[in-house]
Amino acid sequence: MSRKLFRKTVFDYFEREGYHIVDPCFLSVETVSHKKKLDCVCPEGHAWITTWNNFQQGRRCRVCRGRPKIDLDFIREEFKKRGCQLLSKEYISSRDKVQYICSEGHTNSISWSSFNKGHSCRVCADDKFRFKFDFIKNKFEEKGYRVLSTEYLRAGDKLLVVCPNGHKIYKCWSDFNRGQGCYTCANNNRKVGLSRVRKEAALDDYELLSDSYVGNFDKLIFRCPKNHVIKISWANFKVGIRCKECFIERKRLDFSYVQDYIEKEGFILLSQEYVVRSAPLQLRCSLGHLFNISWDNFKQRKRCSVCFARGRSGAEEGLIKSIRDFYSGKIIIRTRKVISPYELDIYLPEIKVAIEYCGLYWHSEVRGKDKDYHRNKMLWCHEKGVRLITVFEDEYVHNCEMVLSRIRSVVEDVGVPFFDKRENIIRCDLRWDSLWSKTIYQNWGFELLEEIPPKLFYSKKQRRYAHPVKGYRYTIWDCGHRVYGQVGAN
Repeated sequence: MSRKLFRKTVFDYFEREGYHIVDPCFLSVETVSHKKKLDCVCPEGHAWITTWNNFQQGRRCRVCRGRPKIDLDFIREEFKKRGCQLLSKEYISSRDKVQYICSEGHTNSISWSSFNKGHSCRVCADDKFRFKFDFIKNKFEEKGYRVLSTEYLRAGDKLLVVCPNGHKIYKCWSDFNRGQGCYTCANNNRKVGLSRVRKEAALDDYELLSDSYVGNFDKLIFRCPKNHVIKISWANFKVGIRCKECFIERKRLDFSYVQDYIEKEGFILLSQEYVVRSAPLQLRCSLGHLFNISWDNFKQRKRCSVCFARGRSGAEEGLIKSIRDFYSGKIIIRTRKVISPYELDIYLPEIKVAIEYCGLYWHSEVRGKDKDYHRNKMLWCHEKGVRLITVFEDEYVHNCEMVLSRIRSVVEDVGVPFFDKRENIIRCDLRWDSLWSKTIYQNWGFELLEEIPPKLFYSKKQRRYAHPVKGYRYTIWDCGHRVYGQVGAN
């Protein structure tokens, strides 16, 4: 905020410099604005208008300094000295434009500031610096061009000309003066001839068979060193693209390499030829199944379509294979006919034993399995007289031999109870809190086997990190047709 300026202070300052303030409004106020215009008289008697800011900064009377205020009469005289006639009847400031007529009769407008710097009529300036038509015509003819246009206005206007080779083109003087000529002739000069194409193709032992060459992107016929006839453009050839068949042969794997790789995986290759990676190969697995598979799919760990049916994990396939080792009866994989609409992963119909393999992630509530899913399966099997053995993923991965031993004992002697003491228990798939499950199972006629205290578990929720999971107290209920074990995490 600026300091308050008193009238007496301003008045005394002007008087000391010999100036007299004659503004009547100034004499009637106590304080004055720094930017208020004041009417004053200099020591020589010239009337002048100024502000406190300008006066304090040393600005004084224009007339006394030899710079009188410019008025309309002064400007009119200056225009007349240069042969111009002023048309405007009012002058405001040096930056406002005034109307005038130049010495050549052109009506124009210009500010006093520009006129005082030497600027004049724009039309006259253009005429002064514009090249004459004869000059432009002579410049074109010096380079063998013939000008068909009859008028030239400015450097950016296009003129109709004929090049030395007879091509009619439009070319402006500004482009022609920079060295640009006929674009048709320029393209023809840059065009690669057949002789050059044939010479460069011979460096890579390629033979040019085409008799004409049009442009970079038109197909030419070549013969490669291995006598393959191909079509390829010159643009592609000069960046290194060559015969496609030769490229495929160089990248194709050797048949012996493919055969050795397949045999190391336990399969027999029956095909006698390897063509490309996407072509099907005939294989025989270790169980004698014949199937077709491409090299690409085999490298991506895809195997026998019979042994590895669609939708089954590798661990589940391993469990099925292990059961076949000690059980020679009929095995039905993934059936919904026993306890429809529920599915049984492995069913042995001759002894009425079903085995359910449960992946921890796919059989959790995260994937839509509710808390009654495993219980309902067990109850339906109980009504159908089917013995249900539930194997969870983690118990099979970490205790594979014990799980297979329990399953084998059940399969070999179905009538004998398959658990008798605590250390022989494998797993329970009823993973519910005893606070509410006790009443439910007692109503169904189940007998309480034992109650297991809480325990801290670890589960892999992500691929790289293991997170601790809180343990809960669970109750294991005996239905008489199941393999039991320690409870897992929720």
